[in-house]
Amino acid sequence: MGHSQNYYLDEGAKSPEEFIEVWNKLHPKGFDPDQVVYFHKFRELTPETIQLKGLLSKPTLTQEESRKAVSIAQTIYKTQSRNVLTAKENIALNTQVRKNLEKAMVS
Repeated sequence: MGHSQNYYLDEGAKSPEEFIEVWNKLHPKGFDPDQVVYFHKFRELTPETIQLKGLLSKPTLTQEESRKAVSIAQTIYKTQSRNVLTAKENIALNTQVRKNLEKAMVS
């Protein structure tokens, strides 16, 4: 019953029982609490997110690109889910920020 207990709200049901009821209507074999199923969560990629991901895919960023990436990231974090970046993209963002802060301190 793991999926029905843990994800029924994400699936749009009001209770685990309602989830199972809907599942039984959609799947000919019915609900099997031992069946392994995969939960998929989708989110819209906004133009800002796509722009940020594009910047972070570059091997290095200019100081201006780094500022832009930080600005976009701040906007995304204030207005959207914090989970729009992968772990690798978060590392890239932090690396670029550190590099450009070091450059700014030397200049």
